[in-house]
Amino acid sequence: MKKVLKRVMSALLCATMLAGAMSLCACEKKADAETLVWYMPADANQPGKDAVVEEINKITQEKIGVNIDLRFIDESSYNQRLEMMLASGEEMDLCFIGYLYTLQNAIRKEALTDITEYVKNLEVYDTIDEDIWKSCTYEGKLYAVPNIQIMSMGTAAVFRKDMVDKYGLDLDSVNSYNDLIPFFEKIRDNEPDLIPERAGACFAGEFDKTRTYDVFYDLVRYNPENDKVEVSAEMPGGYNRAVLCHEFYQKGFVRKDAATVTDDTADLNAGRYVQTNDASKPGDAEERTRMTGHEYVSKEVVPGIMSYNTATATMLGVPLQSKNPEKAVEFINLLHTDKDLYNLVVFGVEGVNYKKISDERVERIENSGYDMKAKGWKFGNQFNQYLTPELPDGIWEKTKEINDNAERSEILGFFLDDSMITTEISQCTKVRQEYSKRISAGVEDPAEYYDEYLDKLKKAGVYTIRDEVQRQIDEFKKNNN
Repeated sequence: MKKVLKRVMSALLCATMLAGAMSLCACEKKADAETLVWYMPADANQPGKDAVVEEINKITQEKIGVNIDLRFIDESSYNQRLEMMLASGEEMDLCFIGYLYTLQNAIRKEALTDITEYVKNLEVYDTIDEDIWKSCTYEGKLYAVPNIQIMSMGTAAVFRKDMVDKYGLDLDSVNSYNDLIPFFEKIRDNEPDLIPERAGACFAGEFDKTRTYDVFYDLVRYNPENDKVEVSAEMPGGYNRAVLCHEFYQKGFVRKDAATVTDDTADLNAGRYVQTNDASKPGDAEERTRMTGHEYVSKEVVPGIMSYNTATATMLGVPLQSKNPEKAVEFINLLHTDKDLYNLVVFGVEGVNYKKISDERVERIENSGYDMKAKGWKFGNQFNQYLTPELPDGIWEKTKEINDNAERSEILGFFLDDSMITTEISQCTKVRQEYSKRISAGVEDPAEYYDEYLDKLKKAGVYTIRDEVQRQIDEFKKNNN
């Protein structure tokens, strides 16, 4: 009996030692694993991020054998900070590329790694539309992976539903911003705490008649109706919009300090604007409802089109200084294909930051810290995102259907080489920024300044930009007929 007991005790001791050794090995493995540094534009002081990253690494350790060091840079400084880090070779393996720091700019500065061979062997490659890949390809090479979200984005006018109901606005009968004048007059005269329209939200012309063009630097546009590149400010809608903004200011439809206010986010999020504009997409009104606490309804005013601008607006790239680009691309693939990882990045930790209501629906736990749900389009495949209470059932299926059936730009796949016009772009951008606030605020009569605006654009080189973009588009179409 003593011998048996001795053997049992010996076996238990061995098992305990083995388990301890295995645990030590696992810890050492995690500590020794390579860490990929990932930069994203978001609140740099996002609370609870460390706990989320810890959970992210449990998934990435198991599936691709790496840890992730997620670092946020405030959106207002992201472009400048990323530019400096890319130029200095600072440690970085993944970075957000798109509307803040464009793919075009990154490629021109040779800041990104060619990831073509890595990405083509992974699942993510087959989940993205061929036409979208075309827009992301430069000289046959891929330098970033686009996020999957709405890719055919138009413009929607969104309205506070309580005001629409109270004053009997029939959205079906509204075909231009001029049609809203009687409604805005009622808001102005009877709702002193509200502002009829956010300054600059209006534009001239009938809804659904305004074509979404391929826009370059907010300076020139490709017009498919005449196959010409045109200066945006010289197109009829440019001056006519300035006239309408001025008329709306004179009528008291926009805030009196529109020309001087630098940040109206608080008023926007409080729902003080009865009407503003958002990207047209499934759930646009519901998204505005969540942000303001007031129910909104929407009407599409500009139909969407899939273009270079929409296809490359949100992407993840691998900087040239990445120590392991292959693993970085494997992580991008995982972010697109692993639903648990995606929702962890977007919502945080289940039971801490959110709770599940059903398999596909979640609710935010108030005052729990980390929350990126409003920025889900910045990460991987948004079609994997859980639904929050304000989002309708089937929103991602509807969005995918819109993408699949979207009108495609005639120059989809065109990639502008702007190396010959960087000086003119910089000069014209400064001019545009000087006048854009004057136009949208509507305080001044455009008859007094618009010709001066056009003249400054010409002197800054806008026609040089127009002609170079036209030359390259002509060459692109010739080679792709």
